[in-house]
Amino acid sequence: MSLAQLRKNVEIIKGLNSPPTEIMAVVKADAYGHGDEHIVRCLAEKCGVRYFAVSNLDEAIAVRSFAPDADILILGYTPPEYAHEIAMYNIIQGVVSTEYALALTKNTPEPIRCHIKIDTGMGRIGLRHDTPQECADEIAQMMKIDKLSVEGIYTHFAVADSDSPDNIAYTDKQQEFITDTYDALDRMGIRLTHVHFMNSAATCYRNSSRSTLSRAGIILYGLHPDISLEI
Repeated sequence: MSLAQLRKNVEIIKGLNSPPTEIMAVVKADAYGHGDEHIVRCLAEKCGVRYFAVSNLDEAIAVRSFAPDADILILGYTPPEYAHEIAMYNIIQGVVSTEYALALTKNTPEPIRCHIKIDTGMGRIGLRHDTPQECADEIAQMMKIDKLSVEGIYTHFAVADSDSPDNIAYTDKQQEFITDTYDALDRMGIRLTHVHFMNSAATCYRNSSRSTLSRAGIILYGLHPDISLEI
């Protein structure tokens, strides 16, 4: 794609976001087939983007070579035996359970930076609890794990690109759950750097300053989430 157009897209997304929300550029799968080196270098050097998200460790290491100072989040699973590489390349790992956190930290002498995934209704992976306080309680215990550096929490919206009343209400509940979890942690004296839940659709249709990051995926590359799509 045109790098000039990419820069324009970034400015549009910045215009949608409210401070303090910053862009987390999703550059998985070779930047959606556009070429990760050109895309990442442009975003980091020309657009001021400092947060990136990828699917796996190999992608994260590639992004690190193009953007040495970036914060890079792995959204997918990294086998615990590669924890030393996560630490070596200063990558942030998405952590989905206490058991996974323990497995990672047992495989490296260095601290592991992480964001903890909360399953608020996507039905895939992440911490699952009936209440935000229960979720906050488990996160508080996870923060006591030696060599685990918890920097944020996040979730993924299941139907943010739908305008049906039921799906809007469902997404409202997802957002309420994660922000209530963050607030519960804050009341416990735990102040995390990040809480993020906006994907491309949410960035366009329900932008919230409560999300410190907007994980911009397809909208970076000129694709528009379909508000009429039912998932």
